[in-house]
Amino acid sequence: AQESITSVYNYLTQKGIKPENIGVVAHSMGCAVASEFAAHNKIAFVVLVSPFNKARDEVKYYIDKTNLKPFQKQIMKYLPSRILPLKFTLNNEKNLKKAECPVLILASEDDNVVPIELTRKLKNKLSEKNNIQYQEFKTGAHNIIGEKLDKGIEFITNMKF
Repeated sequence: AQESITSVYNYLTQKGIKPENIGVVAHSMGCAVASEFAAHNKIAFVVLVSPFNKARDEVKYYIDKTNLKPFQKQIMKYLPSRILPLKFTLNNEKNLKKAECPVLILASEDDNVVPIELTRKLKNKLSEKNNIQYQEFKTGAHNIIGEKLDKGIEFITNMKF
């Protein structure tokens, strides 16, 4: 995914489109790709729909919801970070701290894939950043529909290109 976004960005800039006229819209796990790209590249904006704060917290959240015994849960929480160092990957929190472009984060309270607690945690960790806007909706689940779509379009429309 990171290669794809980089390829599209390079293609657009080679066609003469200025980086300050290129934005990225991402959903769910794609938000981590977009936030990492925004942390290392000059772009106009980023819209993130249903982002989690860190993959490690997302994994822990789902392990806690399982019917495993406490000992089994501890093993499950330990293994993913040993197989794939989750603290270094898919980390919206770390990446967005470095991003300089305007960022809009959209989330729904009824999201059953990315729990609202993790998106709120992301928002709270970034509260001192002036370039980040946050909008939470009661409904919308894990979709890019309705109010979330409208808010994203409004955000992009109001960009000064």
